[in-house]
Amino acid sequence: MTASAIKLLQEVISEAAVPAGFRKKGSSWYCEERDAILVINPQKSQYGSQCFLNLGIYWRTLGEKTAPKEEECHVRGRIASVLPADSSKQLDRSLDFEDSSIDDEARRAVLRDALSNHAIPLLKRCSTSEGLRAEHQKSSLGRFLIARRLAMTIDL
Repeated sequence: MTASAIKLLQEVISEAAVPAGFRKKGSSWYCEERDAILVINPQKSQYGSQCFLNLGIYWRTLGEKTAPKEEECHVRGRIASVLPADSSKQLDRSLDFEDSSIDDEARRAVLRDALSNHAIPLLKRCSTSEGLRAEHQKSSLGRFLIARRLAMTIDL
Protein backbone atom coordinates (compact mmCIF):
# COMPACT_ATOMS: atom_id res chain seq x y z
CA MET A 1 0.00 0.00 0.00
CA THR A 2 1.36 3.38 -0.94
CA ALA A 3 2.14 6.21 1.45
CA SER A 4 -0.54 8.33 -0.24
CA ALA A 5 -3.18 5.64 0.41
CA ILE A 6 -2.21 5.46 4.10
CA LYS A 7 -2.28 9.26 4.31
CA LEU A 8 -5.73 9.41 2.68
CA LEU A 9 -7.15 6.83 5.09
CA GLN A 10 -5.67 8.56 8.14
CA GLU A 11 -6.93 11.96 6.99
CA VAL A 12 -10.48 10.70 6.50
CA ILE A 13 -10.52 8.96 9.88
CA SER A 14 -9.26 12.14 11.55
CA GLU A 15 -11.80 14.31 9.71
CA ALA A 16 -14.64 12.16 11.06
CA ALA A 17 -13.27 11.10 14.44
CA VAL A 18 -11.59 14.20 15.89
CA PRO A 19 -14.76 16.36 15.88
CA ALA A 20 -16.51 13.46 17.66
CA GLY A 21 -13.97 13.55 20.50
CA PHE A 22 -11.44 10.97 19.32
CA ARG A 23 -7.69 11.47 19.58
CA LYS A 24 -5.01 9.65 17.63
CA LYS A 25 -2.44 7.57 19.47
CA GLY A 26 -0.20 5.28 17.46
CA SER A 27 -2.20 3.89 14.58
CA SER A 28 -5.59 4.07 16.32
CA TRP A 29 -8.09 6.73 17.36
CA TYR A 30 -9.56 6.71 20.89
CA CYS A 31 -12.51 8.38 22.55
CA GLU A 32 -12.83 8.23 26.31
CA GLU A 33 -16.40 7.99 27.52
CA ARG A 34 -17.63 7.52 31.10
CA ASP A 35 -18.04 3.72 30.90
CA ALA A 36 -15.94 2.81 27.88
CA ILE A 37 -13.07 3.68 25.58
CA LEU A 38 -14.05 3.68 21.91
CA VAL A 39 -11.49 2.57 19.32
CA ILE A 40 -11.16 3.01 15.56
CA ASN A 41 -8.27 1.06 14.08
CA PRO A 42 -7.31 0.80 10.40
CA GLN A 43 -5.73 -2.51 9.43
CA LYS A 44 -3.90 -3.34 6.23
CA SER A 45 -4.55 -6.72 4.68
CA GLN A 46 -1.54 -8.98 4.61
CA TYR A 47 -2.56 -10.14 1.12
CA GLY A 48 -2.67 -6.89 -0.83
CA SER A 49 -3.49 -3.20 -0.72
CA GLN A 50 -6.87 -3.66 0.93
CA CYS A 51 -7.64 -2.22 4.36
CA PHE A 52 -10.21 -2.83 7.03
CA LEU A 53 -11.60 -0.48 9.65
CA ASN A 54 -11.85 -2.23 12.99
CA LEU A 55 -14.04 -0.83 15.75
CA GLY A 56 -13.79 -1.62 19.43
CA ILE A 57 -15.30 -0.81 22.80
CA TYR A 58 -13.18 -1.36 25.88
CA TRP A 59 -15.22 -1.50 29.07
CA ARG A 60 -13.49 0.50 31.84
CA THR A 61 -14.77 -1.65 34.73
CA LEU A 62 -13.24 -4.75 33.13
CA GLY A 63 -9.70 -3.40 32.69
CA GLU A 64 -7.29 -0.59 33.34
CA LYS A 65 -5.97 0.16 29.86
CA THR A 66 -6.13 3.74 28.65
CA ALA A 67 -5.27 3.04 25.00
CA PRO A 68 -6.30 -0.57 24.36
CA LYS A 69 -5.48 -2.30 21.13
CA GLU A 70 -8.55 -3.20 19.10
CA GLU A 71 -8.03 -6.90 19.83
CA GLU A 72 -8.13 -6.15 23.59
CA CYS A 73 -11.58 -4.57 23.37
CA HIS A 74 -14.60 -6.27 24.94
CA VAL A 75 -16.76 -5.48 21.91
CA ARG A 76 -15.11 -5.58 18.52
CA GLY A 77 -15.83 -5.90 14.85
CA ARG A 78 -15.37 -4.40 11.43
CA ILE A 79 -17.23 -1.36 10.24
CA ALA A 80 -18.53 -3.16 7.15
CA SER A 81 -20.61 -5.51 9.32
CA VAL A 82 -22.76 -2.65 10.68
CA LEU A 83 -23.51 -1.04 7.32
CA PRO A 84 -26.41 -1.80 4.99
CA ALA A 85 -25.35 -4.33 2.31
CA ASP A 86 -24.98 -1.80 -0.52
CA SER A 87 -22.97 0.61 1.67
CA SER A 88 -20.81 -2.27 2.88
CA LYS A 89 -19.92 -3.21 -0.70
CA GLN A 90 -19.09 0.42 -1.52
CA LEU A 91 -16.93 0.65 1.59
CA ASP A 92 -15.05 -2.56 0.73
CA ARG A 93 -14.31 -1.16 -2.75
CA SER A 94 -13.19 2.15 -1.25
CA LEU A 95 -10.84 0.36 1.14
CA ASP A 96 -9.29 -1.58 -1.74
CA PHE A 97 -6.50 0.75 -2.81
CA GLU A 98 -5.69 -1.52 -5.77
CA ASP A 99 -9.06 -0.57 -7.29
CA SER A 100 -8.16 2.36 -9.52
CA SER A 101 -11.72 2.77 -10.80
CA ILE A 102 -12.49 4.85 -7.69
CA ASP A 103 -11.02 8.32 -7.50
CA ASP A 104 -9.75 9.72 -4.21
CA GLU A 105 -12.68 12.09 -3.67
CA ALA A 106 -15.25 9.32 -4.14
CA ARG A 107 -13.20 7.09 -1.83
CA ARG A 108 -13.09 9.86 0.80
CA ALA A 109 -16.85 10.43 0.58
CA VAL A 110 -17.68 6.76 1.13
CA LEU A 111 -15.24 6.43 4.04
CA ARG A 112 -16.41 9.68 5.65
CA ASP A 113 -20.08 8.63 5.38
CA ALA A 114 -19.41 5.18 6.88
CA LEU A 115 -17.54 6.70 9.82
CA SER A 116 -19.62 9.84 10.47
CA ASN A 117 -23.08 8.45 9.83
CA HIS A 118 -22.75 4.84 10.97
CA ALA A 119 -19.66 3.76 12.93
CA ILE A 120 -19.06 6.69 15.27
CA PRO A 121 -22.73 7.17 16.21
CA LEU A 122 -23.02 3.42 16.89
CA LEU A 123 -19.88 3.41 19.05
CA LYS A 124 -21.18 6.42 21.00
CA ARG A 125 -24.59 4.77 21.54
CA CYS A 126 -22.84 1.61 22.80
CA SER A 127 -20.66 3.45 25.32
CA THR A 128 -23.11 2.82 28.19
CA SER A 129 -24.66 -0.39 29.50
CA GLU A 130 -28.13 0.79 28.50
CA GLY A 131 -27.00 1.80 25.03
CA LEU A 132 -25.11 -1.42 24.41
CA ARG A 133 -28.11 -3.47 25.56
CA ALA A 134 -30.44 -1.50 23.27
CA GLU A 135 -28.18 -1.85 20.21
CA HIS A 136 -27.68 -5.56 20.94
CA GLN A 137 -31.45 -6.08 21.13
CA LYS A 138 -31.90 -4.24 17.80
CA SER A 139 -29.15 -6.43 16.29
CA SER A 140 -27.28 -3.25 15.29
CA LEU A 141 -23.91 -4.78 16.05
CA GLY A 142 -23.87 -7.09 13.04
CA ARG A 143 -21.15 -9.70 13.45
CA PHE A 144 -19.39 -7.95 16.33
CA LEU A 145 -17.83 -10.12 19.00
CA ILE A 146 -18.89 -9.40 22.57
CA ALA A 147 -16.74 -10.80 25.36
CA ARG A 148 -18.64 -13.19 27.60
CA ARG A 149 -17.32 -11.35 30.65
CA LEU A 150 -18.93 -8.11 29.46
CA ALA A 151 -22.16 -9.82 28.42
CA MET A 152 -22.48 -11.29 31.91
CA THR A 153 -21.54 -8.00 33.61
CA ILE A 154 -24.21 -5.93 31.88
CA ASP A 155 -26.72 -8.75 31.41
CA LEU A 156 -26.94 -9.01 27.62
